[in-house]
Amino acid sequence: MASKAEKLKKTAPNEQEHEYIPPSLKKLRDLSESLRASMPAESITAEEKVSASQSQAAKAAASRKPRGSVSSFGSRVDKHGNKRRGGQETSAVSHLGGMDPGELQAAISHLKEKLQALEEEHGNVQKQGRANQATFIQREKQLKSQVGRMRELLDKAVLSRNTLHVPRIRETHVTIMSKLDQLQGATRARVLAQEQEMLGLFRQRLQEVEER
Repeated sequence: MASKAEKLKKTAPNEQEHEYIPPSLKKLRDLSESLRASMPAESITAEEKVSASQSQAAKAAASRKPRGSVSSFGSRVDKHGNKRRGGQETSAVSHLGGMDPGELQAAISHLKEKLQALEEEHGNVQKQGRANQATFIQREKQLKSQVGRMRELLDKAVLSRNTLHVPRIRETHVTIMSKLDQLQGATRARVLAQEQEMLGLFRQRLQEVEER
């Protein structure tokens, strides 16, 4: 039996070296050991024995937990690569733990009001977004309708130019040119007749002057 106890004593430090102890639990254990060392042996009560047994149970539970690696930011990483709580979250929890119930109630009320305001703002933004989307869709439909009408007018203009207006314009041009030719011929004939008449009158006047 003595040899088995010695073997357990020898193997116990090796197991303690490999197990992970949280810093808070380690501080509590060191504090309890320092208090126990400063007190006499007769003053140890039943409550201290219970607390010692609870600390041993906590150590055993910590030794049974899976060990993980510690990241560079102070947060532990388990075997699956998931980060546990770091120092900032622990400080926030400790800050909340140090507040009295009135302060906690006021903080909760403030957070509820802030959440309600954010929800209302989010609802207004969504409502405004839906209204803007409906307006954009309506304007898009109107613009598409206008573009369609303009294309129809353009197609009709091109078709009428090629099928109706151009032949009519050409026909009108031919008619005008023929009438111009007729007018020019009539004008030339009239001018020639006037020239002959003026020449006859000039000769007659000249003959009268010579007879005198």
